[in-house]
Formats: sequence, structure tokens, C-alpha cells
Amino acid sequence: MKEKTRNILRYSLFAAFIAVFIAGMAVLLHISRSHSHELDCNSVEVFLPGDERLLSEQDVLSIIDNQYGLCIGTRLDELDLARIESILRAQSVLRAAEAWTTEDGVLHITAWQREPVARFVKGDSGFYVDRKGWIFPLSGQLDSTVVTVDGAVHKAADTDYILGFLDMKKTLERDRYWSSHLDHYTILENGDIALNDERGLMVLIGSGERLEAKLELIQEYYRTIEPSRSEYYYKSINVKYKNQIICRTDTQLQ
Repeated sequence: MKEKTRNILRYSLFAAFIAVFIAGMAVLLHISRSHSHELDCNSVEVFLPGDERLLSEQDVLSIIDNQYGLCIGTRLDELDLARIESILRAQSVLRAAEAWTTEDGVLHITAWQREPVARFVKGDSGFYVDRKGWIFPLSGQLDSTVVTVDGAVHKAADTDYILGFLDMKKTLERDRYWSSHLDHYTILENGDIALNDERGLMVLIGSGERLEAKLELIQEYYRTIEPSRSEYYYKSINVKYKNQIICRTDTQLQ
């Protein structure tokens, strides 16, 4: 009987200890939450994943300061994280953004930049295009080393035109010659596209239609026509027409 009584007492004490422990943890959690609610933001840390640096961390901080307001000194529970994310996602150079806080008073921001695949330039102005055809402005300070497109770049404002150009670009990147010898693209006023190799030869291909056949004509020029003349005799060739190679000693392709 005494042994049974001791067991009951032992279990009761253990149950009481567990109850006190849980109650204590609840109090500590409540205090911690209350403390975090009262905690002010003491710093903002920005992380930009990837290799592109079209924006700097300071650029991101400036966007937040100008369009949201100062975060440092504001209570953590009063920061509108969804609005901060929305402001950053509205920047055309960014494709995604996340914001969160930690109990050390830090506002963390991760912003993913778009990856440009071509730079369209006309004088001092221009824009980038990513692989999905999204257009965003050139960086003022930081730059990206991608292929350049010059000429009548306003033609590229059309979405279908941009996507057609990007399809053409993918094919040329797989071509043994143009993947390593392409210097830049030129858009003519009628929308035709010309390739410029690193030696200065301009090759008018028009559009991406029958591109493989046009590339074969270009190779035919390099194999048979160019060796028959002095170096750099022809300044441009036109292969936009089926089964034709038109050679010129100037670059007046239209």
C-alpha cells in the first residue's frame, strides 16, 4: 500500500513539474513575442543573388527609402513587408523580391535581378531584353556584358518582333561560326536584321525565316566567294532571298 502511495506521489510530482515547465515556456514565449513586437528595426540587409549587377545593394536601399520610407527606427511589427516586396517587384529590372525580419532587429531583403541577353542601343539611350522578352532600362552605373543590337532599335518595342529576334539569336548561338565571331546585330529601318562579324562584314539575313538555309549561304560565301577577292573587298552580303548571295562593296543593304 505504501509503495502504491509513493508511486502516485511520484507521478503527481512529475505531472506538476511538466505543467510548471509548459507554463514557464508559454510565459517566455509571450515575453519574447512582446519584445519582438516592441523591437525597432536597427538595420536593413540586402542580398542580390546571381552574377548580374545591374543594381547595387545601395540602389535597392534607395528605392525603399524613396518609395516606402525609412525603415530603421520603425517597429518591426509596423513594417509593411508585403508593400516593400510590391515596390521592389514593380522595378522592371527585378523579377522577384522577398522581405522578412528577424528578432535581432534586422530587415532582410532578397531581390532577384533579371538576366539580360541583349542590349539595344541608339545613341545614349537603349534598353535590355531578357530571355523571355521582358524589356528593362540600361543600368546607369553597373553594366552587363551581352551582345549589342544597334540601328532602328525602336522596332524591338513590338513583343512579337522581340521574341522572333530571341529565337534567331538562340539558333546563331548554336552555329559554329557565329557563336564565336558575331560582333553585334543591326536592325534596319524596314525591320530586317543584319549580322556584323568581328572583321566588319555585314550580313543581311532579314528575318529568322529559313535561317538554317541562310546560314548555309553564308558559309558558301566564306568558302568560295571571299577567297576569290582581296581581303575585305566586300563590305556586306545579302542572303535574305532564297538561294541568292548578293555581295556589295558598301553597306547600303536597303
